[in-house]
Amino acid sequence: MSVTSSIGSLLSNPLNYPLKSSAINNVTSIAKSDISSISNVTNSETTGTIDGVQKIFDQVEKDPKFAKEMVEIYTFVPDREIYDANDVPSDIEAWKAFQDRTNQFSQIAEGVTEQRIDIYNQMKSENATDAEIFKSLMEFNKSLPMDYQLKTGLSRYSIYV
Repeated sequence: MSVTSSIGSLLSNPLNYPLKSSAINNVTSIAKSDISSISNVTNSETTGTIDGVQKIFDQVEKDPKFAKEMVEIYTFVPDREIYDANDVPSDIEAWKAFQDRTNQFSQIAEGVTEQRIDIYNQMKSENATDAEIFKSLMEFNKSLPMDYQLKTGLSRYSIYV
């Protein structure tokens, strides 16, 4: 997905939640950054992950206590960038650049988390169930640029939304 279409999908948020312009600008800079550190996943690993993700979605529908736990995790815990530890630089200058990029991503993820908290608060005020909130959070995650989803592993959840 291109940067333009990624940002386009973010701007056309299907839930009509207002996206903060600072988050859009920050996600744009992520979309332009290098995502080559994301390792390829084999078919067997993907299948295992998909089965596990499906179980989460199924359990959220069946168990209100589990749904509440999942909503709290996906609302309040900021995303983290996934990278291959073998790609972490050992050179001091490269390490500094890596650290700067990681810190920049963390700031962007905090902005995304703030938007999830807004969704959570709005839906709670409307007496939505935790399962409904979970679905809305997953829809919001799917509306984020694919580059962001890949960096965080959220892309694995998008096929269920």
